[in-house]
Amino acid sequence: MNPTAKTSVSALEAFRRFQNELLTQEALVARLTTPFREDSENVRIQKGIDLHKYIETGNPRTMQLAWDRDSVDAAIEESDLVGEHELWISGPLGDTHVHAKADLVNGLEIRDFKATGLPFKADDYEASYQWRLYLALTGCERFVYRVFEVPDDLPYRVVESHTFPLYPYPALLDDCLALVGDFRLWARGVPEIQARIAPPI
Repeated sequence: MNPTAKTSVSALEAFRRFQNELLTQEALVARLTTPFREDSENVRIQKGIDLHKYIETGNPRTMQLAWDRDSVDAAIEESDLVGEHELWISGPLGDTHVHAKADLVNGLEIRDFKATGLPFKADDYEASYQWRLYLALTGCERFVYRVFEVPDDLPYRVVESHTFPLYPYPALLDDCLALVGDFRLWARGVPEIQARIAPPI
């Protein structure tokens, strides 16, 4: 089947959150129509950007916020550093071409780095479709969330880190195709989104 539309893993995960009443439609549309930026005025988002860039480059000058770097260095594992960072992946899922940028790919393992001010809840990460979509697109054998707990006190410091691996299961591809189908159906009723994912030829 030739793809007739294109979208991203992040858009599909945002839609999944909307389906589960974790986002309003207004918030979802705003998220899907806001241009991507390499930095953010949202401190919560910037924490994650800072950690990504530091893990990738090892250069503290890439970090825009004030950090206790010793706490960051202590939380980073050797396996967070080995592999290809910021790797674009893409492919068809049904009638839709889906793309994403993996934080780290090492052989058949994908790692994703998250910064959060909340206590780690494995169920929240397991419910996500981000990891499912990455595995469906790549055929990798393992997806690992590396979650760094960063409270709001300055300077920002990592108080705890978590390694949470997830694996393919028999119905994974079918689940991903169902989400893509639901997204395409929803988008048909939202002209500004439909125009973005399936622009007229």
